[in-house]
Amino acid sequence: MSDVFFSYARRDHEAARRIVEALRAAGLTVSDDQDMTPGADFARQLEAELESAQCVFILWSAAANESQWLQNALRFVIKAWSSDRLVVAALDETELPTGLRDIQRMGVDDIALIVARVRQVVSAARAVKPDSHASHETAAPATSQSAAGRSRSRGRLSAILVGLAVVALVGALAFLFTQRSEAPAPNTAAPNVLPAPPPEFHRPAPGGALEGGKATTPAPEPETSSALNEQSLPLMIALILGGALAGGGLVWLGLIWTRRRASIARPIATVPSDSTAAAPIAGRQVFISYSHEDGNAVEALVQKIEATGFPVWIDRELSGAQRYAGPIVGAIRGSRLVAVMCSKNAFASDHVIREVYVAGDFKKPFIVFQLDPSEFPDEILYFLTGFPRIPVDAATQERLGSEISRLASSH
Repeated sequence: MSDVFFSYARRDHEAARRIVEALRAAGLTVSDDQDMTPGADFARQLEAELESAQCVFILWSAAANESQWLQNALRFVIKAWSSDRLVVAALDETELPTGLRDIQRMGVDDIALIVARVRQVVSAARAVKPDSHASHETAAPATSQSAAGRSRSRGRLSAILVGLAVVALVGALAFLFTQRSEAPAPNTAAPNVLPAPPPEFHRPAPGGALEGGKATTPAPEPETSSALNEQSLPLMIALILGGALAGGGLVWLGLIWTRRRASIARPIATVPSDSTAAAPIAGRQVFISYSHEDGNAVEALVQKIEATGFPVWIDRELSGAQRYAGPIVGAIRGSRLVAVMCSKNAFASDHVIREVYVAGDFKKPFIVFQLDPSEFPDEILYFLTGFPRIPVDAATQERLGSEISRLASSH
């Protein structure tokens, strides 16, 4: 694995050589497509180099444009852009292909500046885990979602434990009350009862008379508070039921509080106005890929999609390509499917082309809206073939709900 994969046209060899020598002098390992062996395995070798390199360097020129190499490798170049590994230097004013035209291009006169930029990209890529080139912006939402899940679990457990504690406390009080109510009542009645005779006295004769001729009244048996038990039983039942209801109510309130805290902590899922916002929830989110020039038609479709119950992620701000990468890639990664608003404007948009490539790389399902009858370019058609196409005038809310639900459940 090399630090830098360097791509250039053969006619630009001299300019490329100066840059490569400067990069190697700075301690970076460099490989290029000119050293690769043509043949059946060329595409596989090229893909492996582009995937493994810490930095992908493109030396762009009229000669590079004529070679058609970049058009064939556009998918991998855009993937390098999406993970902040792409550096482009230009020998002339030749326009880059659609999808890369707004990429910042460096001049070739200041080689020291090129080396500094490449070293910065390589250092940042090395700081990322070896098995992934995903940027820190795209990794953060998964971490926050995991922490939020743990927080919700702890909240639910705490609510259930509090409820059980209340039920146990009320049950214990009811038990103590019952035990106390079953204790024998003190015998304060029958003042004429004689004390128990000493052992030498004779046993009382039948009828209550003593054999000594002295009549007496038999001592009554101690009485229990049966009447009190009959009165306390409904109260005891009411206490137990009340405790159960109170505990259940606390559990319910605790769960509501936990969900509310989680919803406050979760990123807003509906139409962020700032393009730097992190990707919202995964699972039901629909990413909107569109040209800002089609804003009015897109807004109407967005409202219909939201009415089906699916939140959307849409960028309403124009921004540069480098600032655009992190939040957009994160939003696509966190979405369930991607809605592509196809039109003449969209097919000429660098943003739309990149978003389609990134979504295809993540194997996201697409739903296609045709805003006008423009013919699909080959690079777009490759990704969108096989997915439903809905003309804008046929995009009823019922149809949108059916198609989006089907795609969300089948992919």
